[in-house]
Amino acid sequence: MDKEKIHIFNGATLYSYIIKPSYQLKRNTDKWNNDLNPAVLILPGGGYKRIEDCENSPVVFSFLNAGYSCFVLEYSCNDDSKYPNPILEGFESLKYIRKNANNFKIDSNKIICCGFSAGGHLASLLGCKNIAEYLGYNYESVKLNATILGYPLIDMKTYYENHPNKFGKFGLMVSDMDIIDCINPTLYVDGNYPPAFIWNTQEDDLVDCEQSIEFVKKIVEVKGIVEYHMFTYGVHGLSLNNILTNKGNILNNHMKSPNVSKWFEMAIEWLNRVLEVK
Repeated sequence: MDKEKIHIFNGATLYSYIIKPSYQLKRNTDKWNNDLNPAVLILPGGGYKRIEDCENSPVVFSFLNAGYSCFVLEYSCNDDSKYPNPILEGFESLKYIRKNANNFKIDSNKIICCGFSAGGHLASLLGCKNIAEYLGYNYESVKLNATILGYPLIDMKTYYENHPNKFGKFGLMVSDMDIIDCINPTLYVDGNYPPAFIWNTQEDDLVDCEQSIEFVKKIVEVKGIVEYHMFTYGVHGLSLNNILTNKGNILNNHMKSPNVSKWFEMAIEWLNRVLEVK
């Protein structure tokens, strides 16, 4: 595996984790599969105020083990997260990955995005063709071939109506009511939206599952491809819900919600089928 730190745009940093054969495998070239690898751009959450660790490296390890080269975008947060900075950084990352796909041994038709919470919100926006074109991008250079959204923020206007005490507790990206409709992906979903795998929990008291349900309904309405799972138990921010991200079930007050851990395996099986990964 090769790891590299890349200054991508504004103050954002992109970290690459590229699958490459070890020296031992290079001595057995007849046994090494030289096919191009799929790739995933990982967007951790953190309310546009920070980049959460639990949705960063542990997720990279899991995707690498599943055969996906990885990129992690540390996008602008806090005062630097004002619209449209994080969106521009996301599109610049996708453009960079696709442009350099051959160097990274990546299949340019198998580039996906996986985001959690606020990172899920950003990932959902990156899937919208009309947003890309509005911001001046050639859609083919930045398009996603699939998305995975874990407990994503979606409709901030409705969220603040239901949770007025939360207003101002996120980064600037989702705290400006003048542009709140500009960052609601449900309003921009059309027939071009990439296949989406979405999951959350009914117990999540930070991000209402109804947001995802409305988003899923819109994808179905435009006859898009979507798989949605709402787990009964589990709090917000579980990530992989394994030893690296929720040791001793401490996030869940030591109550087990083991079925949530199955989302990753289900997502990979879904991805491999959608992307036709062998």
